[in-house]
Amino acid sequence: MTAKVTAGTVIFHNWDPVHGLVEQEIVFNAIDELFARCLEIRPGKTVDRVVLDGVDQEGIPRRLTLAFQSASVSALPPE
Repeated sequence: MTAKVTAGTVIFHNWDPVHGLVEQEIVFNAIDELFARCLEIRPGKTVDRVVLDGVDQEGIPRRLTLAFQSASVSALPPE
């Protein structure tokens, strides 16, 4: 059996003056969809982590969590 991703979730953080730090989860089904969701972020909202659920070569459920600090830029700086 081949290792396979079965589901993915991107978790955003957003600062709310009333509620403090708020997490929002968005499920995605393909890497292109993950990329599109990350491009939709607005100021004050950042990607906190990406969680990939799947199975390994033996069919055992596995979870990979990619946690990071992120920033989005609209263009590369001039050279």
